[in-house]
Amino acid sequence: MKKLYIFIFSLLLISCFSKSVYAMEYLRTPIPIAGSTLLPYNMHAVVLGNVYSKVYGIYGRCKDFSIVDTKVTKDKTDVVKNRYGREVAGNWSEVWIVDACGYNISVPIDFETKRHGVKFDIKKDEFKY
Repeated sequence: MKKLYIFIFSLLLISCFSKSVYAMEYLRTPIPIAGSTLLPYNMHAVVLGNVYSKVYGIYGRCKDFSIVDTKVTKDKTDVVKNRYGREVAGNWSEVWIVDACGYNISVPIDFETKRHGVKFDIKKDEFKY
């Protein structure tokens, strides 16, 4: 029984005095992302990694990326909520502006809320430099 108390006490100490479990930055970019994105907080790092990957595909020599701003270009449409008030469907579009070694690149992204998360489509052919 004494071991159980010690184990519980150590868990409490770790949870109280350790750093936050959630990352406050991802790929040297602060989370939550700057700007007016409608993307749920828990998806910021996922989309950010994909955006940086697509930009790296264009500017392969540049490895210094940062998000300058995010803007909603098309408000949410076709929003459906389940009986608990959770959004299970909806569409919207955004532009994420990435600074890649001094060049601002506008990255258009289409988002779609699904029952179990958010699906996104980065429009690589529509990047603006």
